[in-house]
Amino acid sequence: MNRLPLRPLLVVAATATALAVLGARAQTADPERGALLYTNHCQSCHTSEVHFREQRKSKSLADVRAWVVRWTVELELDWTGEEVDDVARHLNERYYQFTE
Repeated sequence: MNRLPLRPLLVVAATATALAVLGARAQTADPERGALLYTNHCQSCHTSEVHFREQRKSKSLADVRAWVVRWTVELELDWTGEEVDDVARHLNERYYQFTE
């Protein structure tokens, strides 16, 4: 019997949960705290160019948040939902400007 690795299942579950609560919490997110979290934990691998690629993967604020969740799990950052929202809001305000 083939079994799926646990990590992808955790990412899918975390992403689904994150998307379910995105709407209400995204409105109260703190983009300044998000900027600090992003600078301290993400910017060493991501230059701003990653957000300006022509074929960028994020097409909505929910997509941005899903990517933040994915990398939070991948890097074992143990961020709260509020911290994820803060980073997603920061990225949206700084680079994407989705109007959701």
